[in-house]
Amino acid sequence: MITINSVKIVFFFCFATFGPISCSPNYQSQLGPLGNSGSILPDGIPLVEVINGSTNFRIHRRRGKDEKTWFEGREMKHIYCGRHSKCEKLKETKCLGARLPYNYTSLDLSDSYSQEYTLDRLQSYLALKYVPKCWAVIQPFLCAVFMPKCETIRGQDFVYLPSLEMCRITMEPCRILYNTSFFPEFLKCNETVYPSKCNNDVREIKFNVTGQCLKPLIPSDTAANYYRDIDGCGLQCKDPLYTDDEHNQIHKLIGWGGSICLASNIFAIITFMIDWQNAKKHPALTIFYMNICYMMTCFGWLTQFTPGGREDI
Repeated sequence: MITINSVKIVFFFCFATFGPISCSPNYQSQLGPLGNSGSILPDGIPLVEVINGSTNFRIHRRRGKDEKTWFEGREMKHIYCGRHSKCEKLKETKCLGARLPYNYTSLDLSDSYSQEYTLDRLQSYLALKYVPKCWAVIQPFLCAVFMPKCETIRGQDFVYLPSLEMCRITMEPCRILYNTSFFPEFLKCNETVYPSKCNNDVREIKFNVTGQCLKPLIPSDTAANYYRDIDGCGLQCKDPLYTDDEHNQIHKLIGWGGSICLASNIFAIITFMIDWQNAKKHPALTIFYMNICYMMTCFGWLTQFTPGGREDI
């Protein structure tokens, strides 16, 4: 006789062995011809599960023997996302300078009609090096869309999708691109196109994230100094409309003018001090204090001529 306790034990064993998804009662019906009883297949072929309300699938790959079950709410590093596609062999195994860890790809995630056209499109995105914060996060996403991994599972081709999180991480630093033709619709963060909580091997690739700023912008690590919509770059202190020679001429003019004004103020103050008995009366006393204020102003202008003072200011 099957008791309630024995049923609980079976469900507990199922949950601990295969996880909550594999033990779902309608899991078999969702898989259709691609799945079996809800466990990793003996031959190592991944399980494929339809994502409700879309043409996408969740691809459950094999876990290691020593790895624990991944419960809901934890990172599911063995769960990928994909959709039906047509695979073709990669003609170029590098994307934006980084080597791809697979040999087959698909053109179905972008508007490309050939791999050659895809490479040309990716070359145009090299201009994003001049938006350093954007360049540091967008490379994996671009490669996962333009040169995604493609694989045959149980006789059907599947292209692996970037996750919604991979897309959203580009939104803030790359906001200068959004709503422009340089950032087409298929790169926008659409939940029906890019499912959430999906792993992608491209995220593990080491890209060269070093960016640079176009003149007159210079690198900056302070968000308050960023130039509008260009994170990582700020305006330089020198006015870019003038040459270095013109800056030096203006610098000398300030030095001479400030020195002459300071000397004049000090001379006026000394004359007041010599005849202080008469000078301390109104309105002469007002002129005395005005000269002191002007003298302090001259000190402020001349501070930039102290060693390292101009750079600090």
